[in-house]
Amino acid sequence: MADLAGLGPLLNVSNIRKSLESIYRRNYKRHLSPYASVERTFALNDEASLVLCEYPEGERPKVPLRYHSENFTGSEYAAAILMMRYGMAKEGVECIANIRRRFDGERRNPYHEIEWGRHYARAMASWGAIPMLSGFSITV
Repeated sequence: MADLAGLGPLLNVSNIRKSLESIYRRNYKRHLSPYASVERTFALNDEASLVLCEYPEGERPKVPLRYHSENFTGSEYAAAILMMRYGMAKEGVECIANIRRRFDGERRNPYHEIEWGRHYARAMASWGAIPMLSGFSITV
């Protein structure tokens, strides 16, 4: 937000970019068939998603981080929008396109991106893609 408000990024841009690249490389799954969601299922089988947590060595601990294999659209949108901001527009658009495919009106309701409960507000992060892709920013 500070960057969009014209204050500049609060962290080193190369560190932001490296983090986003790692998130995309490790957490982006082109299809979820090989992955088990141990809590709730918001995406499955042939659907693509940006999962919340991936263990670097591929071995889940006996007691993994809760919700590790889930995907919340709000978190996916937030990561995708940051990718768009920091030179990874193609990857960001790809993540959002996958959400829209999952909520296409046939598989799931396009007006109800369920996460924790009914009409959870985090999915409203989707609206951030419009100003980001349009180049919107405030200069101080």
